[in-house]
Amino acid sequence: MVLDLSKFRYEWGDDIDIEPSKDIPYLVVLSENKQEAYSFFVDKSKMRFDLRTALAEINNKIKK
Repeated sequence: MVLDLSKFRYEWGDDIDIEPSKDIPYLVVLSENKQEAYSFFVDKSKMRFDLRTALAEINNKIKK
């Protein structure tokens, strides 16, 4: 699963939980300038800054 939050309007203090079940591989696409703010609810290892790259990476994980 790839979650594209690049246009999502997050405000400090919003209560957000986006982590799916542990059995589901996922990545989160966001703008680089939002990396610090989103690090409170998105694991940095799951952050990507390009949608196509994230989709290709997930596709490779699913095929394995």
